Amino acid sequence: MSKTRTPFGGGELDTGPDQVSSSPSRAVLVDGDGSTEPAGEGSPTATERKLSRRPLTRLGTIARAVAVLATLAAVVFIVRRLDLHALATALRSARPAWLVLAALFGLLRLVSRAAIWQVSLHARPAVPFLRMIRYTVAAIAASVLTPARAGEALRLWLLRREHGIPLARSIGIALGEKILDGLALLVLVLPVPWLVPGLPAWVARTIVGLAVLALPGLAIGWWAARRRLVPGRIARFLGQVRILREPRTLGWAFLACLGSWLLDVATLWAAMGAVGLFPGFGAVAFVLLVVNATLLVPSTPGNVGALEAGAVLALEVLHVERHRAVATALLYHAVQLVPLLIFALFNLRLVVGAGSKIKIGGTIEASSAPASRDPSGTTGHPPHR
Repeated sequence: MSKTRTPFGGGELDTGPDQVSSSPSRAVLVDGDGSTEPAGEGSPTATERKLSRRPLTRLGTIARAVAVLATLAAVVFIVRRLDLHALATALRSARPAWLVLAALFGLLRLVSRAAIWQVSLHARPAVPFLRMIRYTVAAIAASVLTPARAGEALRLWLLRREHGIPLARSIGIALGEKILDGLALLVLVLPVPWLVPGLPAWVARTIVGLAVLALPGLAIGWWAARRRLVPGRIARFLGQVRILREPRTLGWAFLACLGSWLLDVATLWAAMGAVGLFPGFGAVAFVLLVVNATLLVPSTPGNVGALEAGAVLALEVLHVERHRAVATALLYHAVQLVPLLIFALFNLRLVVGAGSKIKIGGTIEASSAPASRDPSGTTGHPPHR
């Protein structure tokens, strides 16, 4: 039984027995996506691969521990200098119409996240879009209930169980989504230094520095993925990110990611409007950038505390009073969490019942048989359940 590493929280996916094709000269391992790799001299064994991952696992554990401690310290610091009476007044006087608008934008953002996968997957037969929305919401809702965003692996398992999508293919799409998410957010915040006068100089330097690194990096990754000339782990990583080899799909997926971030900006803007804050696009994009920077390393389930700390930090840089900054952060988080918790409540079998397959820490035991392949290389699909 072989396992495939997921890009989420160090989890692993059982992909079934390794397929080994033999020939008179040497054996060849057949991966889930149909690519082959010589199995023999120079090919790492399962034990060697496991040992090579241990330093990364330890590093991830240390990073999460540091993130948890930093979140706790930030929350304590914020609460110590918080006027609780003013905070309660700000929450009580929040404008319901603006909160409804924020919740609507948040729901549309969930649909846009599903659209990214629908555009990138190219499944035949196609996964119905309503099902893809359900899988996406279930995955995000499960992440709220588990540490280290382990719920993100639920979608991979559902796509394999319900539609026979190979895990290697789904993991490649998930990796591509992360890459495009970062690039789309970077494009969104590029004009921030010019739209928000008075920001600290490090903000402009950081944004420009990231752009200088990201754009050539994407070009190199696209070239290497298409030609597959980069050896070792980099080649395996880029080989999984299929959309880097498909310019048309790459363009549509990037536009879907950009649309998702714009809806997130709209959600935050409406949450700010609920407490009487009406900043421009640049200020809202700056807050969104800082919030997502604080969430890079998973710390708490549902990002409770971490999201609020990042939002308050950014809003105080913009000279917003602390009680209004905290009220904005709480409302912004609430309009995202409440719909997910309601979905989880009415879909316990989907979100929590998969606990027999999805375990704390992001491990999936995919007990279903691997998707079959016909001689033409297409993947067989089991009937919909």
